Amino acid sequence: MQVLTTEEVCKRYAWTKSTLSRLKSAGKFPQPTGRNKQGQFWSVKVIQDYDSKKESLSIKSWTPAVAGL
Repeated sequence: MQVLTTEEVCKRYAWTKSTLSRLKSAGKFPQPTGRNKQGQFWSVKVIQDYDSKKESLSIKSWTPAVAGL
């Protein structure tokens, strides 16, 4: 199983550790898949699912601008 560490997740989204913590606490980002000697980690699959969900929501909320209306 491929995993991302807290640092890698923060780098991926350009977040600080406190932002990541806040989003996890608010239920807006998935909880870690596990923990090891280096700290928390997330399965790459969990992160990919999160990205897909966010992209899907973004596409649904986008409305094209129509000139002249």
